[in-house]
Amino acid sequence: MRRAQIKVYAEITELKHHMTINQYYYQVSSDNPNEIKYEAGMISFKFYHIAIMYKDGEIVKEILDDKPKTYYFGEFTSTEEIKRNNKDGKLDILIENIERNQDSNYIGMVTSPTGFHSLVNPDDIVIEAKIKDEHFQNKIKILAL
Repeated sequence: MRRAQIKVYAEITELKHHMTINQYYYQVSSDNPNEIKYEAGMISFKFYHIAIMYKDGEIVKEILDDKPKTYYFGEFTSTEEIKRNNKDGKLDILIENIERNQDSNYIGMVTSPTGFHSLVNPDDIVIEAKIKDEHFQNKIKILAL
C-alpha cells in the first residue's frame, strides 16, 4: 500500500432563491480561509481533509476531520446581547434553543449579509464580509469571539 494523498475540499453553504439552502464542495489548494472569497448568498464554509489511497486495488477515501471548524460570513451577536435586546419577548424561542441545547455550547448567533441566522459554537469563526459593491466581493476580517 502506498502513502495516502491528502486533498483539501471546501464545503460552501449558501442561501439562494426563495430561502433555499444549497451546499456544494470543491477542491482548494489549502485550508486558508483567506482563499475563500465571499459571493452573494454565502453563509458559511468548512474545510475537509480527505486521504485518498489505494488498498487491495481499490481507491479508498477517508475524511480526516470529524468535526471541522465552521467559518461564518456575517455579524456575531452574543447570547447576552440577544437577551438584552429581547424586551418584547420575540426572541424567547431563539434564547431557549441556545440555552437548552447542552451538547452544542452555543454562544450566540451570526447573521449573514442575506439575513440568515445561524447558531454559533465556541470553535466557530465569524468573518465580517465587507461588501464593496453590487458584486459582493469582500475583504475579510476575522473577528475574535
